[in-house]
Amino acid sequence: MVSLILFVNLAFAQYSKPLVQAEVSRKADTAHVEFRGLKNWDYDLKREGGTKVILTIPPMDDASLARLQSFSDPFVENIEIKKNGPDGKNIVTFKLSRSDIESFDYQTDEPSRLIIDFYRKAEVRSEKTAAPAKPVKRQPAKAGKTAAGAKGDGYTLTPKPSRAPAGDEFLSVEPSSQKPRNVSLYFGIFDGSDENYDRFRIKDYEIREESIIGSRNNIYLPFPMLKMNVSRLDHLMELQPEYVIKPTGTKENKEARLLLTLYNRGRFGVFAKTYDYFMHKYPDSKYADILKNIAAHVYLQRWRSSQKSSDFEIARKLYSELVQKYPDSPIREQNYLTLGFAQMERGEALATLQTLQGFMKAYPQSPEIPNVRKALSESYMTLRKYDEAAAELQTIIKDFPRTDHAKEARYRLGDVEFARGDYAKAIQTYEQAIKDLPAYEKIYPNAHFNMAEARFWQKDFKAALNDYVDFINLFPTHSHGGYALTRVGELLGILGADQRRVMGAFLESYFRFPDHPGAKVARIRMLSQQMKSMKTNELKKALEEINQTAKNLNLKGIEEFTTLMTAEGLTHRGQYKDALAGLITHYQKNPSSVNLEQFKSRILRNIANQLKTEVESGEFMRALTFHSQYSSTWLKNSDRIDVPYFVAGAYEKAGAFDEAEKIYRGALNQRIRIKGTDTEKEKKVQEHLPSISSINLRLAAVLAEERKYMDAFQHLKEVGDGKELSPEENIERVRLSALIAEQKNEPARAREALLELAKRWQGDPALLAPVHLQLAQTYMRSNDPKKAEEFAEKVLKAEGGETPVADKVVAAALQVKGDALLAQKKSMAAVEAYQTLLERFEQKMPIASVRYKVGQILFDRGDLKGAGDVWRRLEGGPNEFLWKVGREKLEQSDWEGDYKKYINRIPAMANSKPKESK
Repeated sequence: MVSLILFVNLAFAQYSKPLVQAEVSRKADTAHVEFRGLKNWDYDLKREGGTKVILTIPPMDDASLARLQSFSDPFVENIEIKKNGPDGKNIVTFKLSRSDIESFDYQTDEPSRLIIDFYRKAEVRSEKTAAPAKPVKRQPAKAGKTAAGAKGDGYTLTPKPSRAPAGDEFLSVEPSSQKPRNVSLYFGIFDGSDENYDRFRIKDYEIREESIIGSRNNIYLPFPMLKMNVSRLDHLMELQPEYVIKPTGTKENKEARLLLTLYNRGRFGVFAKTYDYFMHKYPDSKYADILKNIAAHVYLQRWRSSQKSSDFEIARKLYSELVQKYPDSPIREQNYLTLGFAQMERGEALATLQTLQGFMKAYPQSPEIPNVRKALSESYMTLRKYDEAAAELQTIIKDFPRTDHAKEARYRLGDVEFARGDYAKAIQTYEQAIKDLPAYEKIYPNAHFNMAEARFWQKDFKAALNDYVDFINLFPTHSHGGYALTRVGELLGILGADQRRVMGAFLESYFRFPDHPGAKVARIRMLSQQMKSMKTNELKKALEEINQTAKNLNLKGIEEFTTLMTAEGLTHRGQYKDALAGLITHYQKNPSSVNLEQFKSRILRNIANQLKTEVESGEFMRALTFHSQYSSTWLKNSDRIDVPYFVAGAYEKAGAFDEAEKIYRGALNQRIRIKGTDTEKEKKVQEHLPSISSINLRLAAVLAEERKYMDAFQHLKEVGDGKELSPEENIERVRLSALIAEQKNEPARAREALLELAKRWQGDPALLAPVHLQLAQTYMRSNDPKKAEEFAEKVLKAEGGETPVADKVVAAALQVKGDALLAQKKSMAAVEAYQTLLERFEQKMPIASVRYKVGQILFDRGDLKGAGDVWRRLEGGPNEFLWKVGREKLEQSDWEGDYKKYINRIPAMANSKPKESK
């Protein structure tokens, strides 16, 4: 048999009440305060007035106090600290330099940190609607073609001196087809010493497999593909000719010149109404060509500002008429292109194809052909005709070699494969383009962003992270930066980086691109993480903000994402039932969702969380009721191991040891089957997976309660040296070992094991209370009441610490103390201990025998009145028979007293004494 002493030869962490350590620093545009030293943070942060932020936090060490009090920067003028706040906490007052400085607090888990950042919030600028066009300054009509019309009338194609004719210049690639959404560099690069953004990269040794496994149950939004601008519409709209109508004195001429004046002055609204009047009055006007060109431009300009369909339809009709009705017009080519690119911006891919293919037939030698083919490729992609899209780009490469158009087409080929969903080929195509044309890597932003997104969905997370960082480094002001920085934060979380780095990426996304959809996603993730420490009103505002953001964001899957993030935040707060309600409602309303498995996993996780909470708090009946609520639905056919483990724990605490034993055995068999497999790795992340040693320990405990000591001993041997157990479990392991040793009639061995544990333990005294109690009981059985009293007193002294001592342990210690004192013939001290026990626990526990014993002690001391008062409390209760026994003793004592008085009156019997009753 392995010596029981070996069971307790463990090194327990030294217990001491930790002090908080603090560091404060300036990180570019943020004042960064970081606290460490605690696992669970009990703090309060509130704003007082405009420039004071008050933090209440557990006590800090002297060095930290000195660091904080000596700190000042452009955001924090000074920091004041009061040491003696409520419950001995420190009150830290941050005096801010400006009222518009915001604070953001959040916690990290591994390692445990509380972080507070002070920053100046960027001004959020709303997108401005296009202002009415200003009057256009025209160049004099020099050498150019003039349209047909009245003699001397027409429009002169005179380009502005700073521009070349359409097609003669290379169109530089725009960062995105979207207009930048308030890209703010107010906060700049957050770390000027890290201009290459290496702070967002991760080393191989920092990657944690369990984080990657845990990410499988998360939802990540697909961010829009970065499409480089194809449309030439802006360019074409700027190339409007100078229209000329010479006066002739006729009314029609005057009215036509009025229309031209309104156009030149930018009075588009008045022009549109007057134009309708004019064309109705003069349907065959000789000025129709000029005025229809102007009207087409006006309505197209209005559509681009207002996005009204009616404006676009009028513009389309006019441009179509101009192309068809005026084949000899000198600006027909421009009108043809304008119509095609307008349809493209409108999203009419098929119409774009038809128009631009017609253009190529009409103008096969146009210098705009490469741009037209790019637009055709884009339209084919929209129609999911990917082979045709690639063919257009290949034609550009073939027909226009060595030009910038060909180089751009090489970079665009990857977009086709990305849109097709062939991520591997997309990555290969982008990589080849970068390898062959490295100088253009800094010009075309699509390569790194789309390649990063492709790798993300291929689960090549580290490579994806590096591509995103390269994109941010090459294009720091690009409108897709909000997506990239948010994805960087998500990838750092997936790979297991320190939570501070994850939050740092989200914060940078939100600060630099505050109105960007990607930054809004980062904001939702930050709010979810921060919910754990929010007060009720703060939580309400956060939930409202998340719901409002979900309504306003046009991102695929945003509703599911926000639902999951809200549930995640509530789970962090311990509001498992609230999280469950939201998850279940969404699951039932969206039965065809592709993310149902993620929702089901979170639902089961929250059920397990609630069961764990109920069992650990001693609410075993509530745990069993809660389990029965889901046993035939969500838990049916579930392969989770933690749920039956918690249910068995509830039965164990309820005293149903036989039922607990059966469930524990089933959980043990499941746990052994997955040992060493990938399933075990996943379950360690996704569940509160108990170790094999923990389940064996629980089986030993219930078997001992059932007095099956040999079976209990066998399971206890399977536990081994307890390396997989928590300190609390190790204490229980030693106590069970001692109990079994006593049952095997080895009390000395049992006592040695318990004493060894008590000697080595330096953790929370409350956790050792059951061991001290067992030692006290062992010494009483060994007829050493003095030692028994000593260890019982240690149990009672453990009360009032951070960890509560169970009532049954305190009650048993009081009883042992009373028994020990009584054995030492300290009867009144014993009575005092027993009375304390009765006062505290008589209403909670069946301890009528203790009351009877107190009465017996007083009775034996001759205090009949005191004994009667104590025993009388037993009258009418479930232990009334004890009252009857005590009453008979009192009555017998009264009779013996009267008899003694009678005998003493007889002279011959004066020296005779009756025997005292025992």
